[in-house]
Amino acid sequence: MTDKITKEEYKGSVDEKGLPHGKGIYTIFWDDKVRCIQEGVWQRGFLVEGSETIFSHDWNKENAYSIKKEIGKWRYDEKRNYCEESLSGEGEELYFKNEEDFRRNKPIGYIKGIFDDGTLLKGEVFNAYKIGYSDHSFVKRIIINGKSKKNVNPLGYSTRIDIGEIFFENGDRYEGEIDYDCPQGNGTMYYKDGTSLKSEWSEGNYLK
Repeated sequence: MTDKITKEEYKGSVDEKGLPHGKGIYTIFWDDKVRCIQEGVWQRGFLVEGSETIFSHDWNKENAYSIKKEIGKWRYDEKRNYCEESLSGEGEELYFKNEEDFRRNKPIGYIKGIFDDGTLLKGEVFNAYKIGYSDHSFVKRIIINGKSKKNVNPLGYSTRIDIGEIFFENGDRYEGEIDYDCPQGNGTMYYKDGTSLKSEWSEGNYLK
């Protein structure tokens, strides 16, 4: 078995040190397969606006997707010449099952909205389980309308509590305070049979 060979290729503008600067496309190959494409506006070697596409190919056999594309901006600190690795500001993450769906722009799921270093502050998550956003197969769609408060758990550290909605595979819908992918705080569960339950929730379970 031979080692995989990595090849890098950049086409575009560079600065005085030869680093990507301005508009350009950076491509990484592994065993003659494209593994990553970064395209857009660069600042001294860092992609700050545009898109990054990761081709997992045979890596992601456990997941429903093999291609992930991020579109938006990355926060860049010019003084430190440092760029965050995840999206900040308005953007989207698109997940594709295979290259054919990628070419046809038919994602199996997505995360769209306003981000802060990769954290969705306001927006929508579609097919949350399939794209790895949630570990719960019954979570279909999540809408985050904004921040509610900080929640301190028994271990002493705080988690972000948002206001939003969760749509479940069986047709139920929750509206209220949520922690990432489950009801947490005050909210109402609307069941598909037309009934509802308004309660205080903890880790998806109602308390009263």
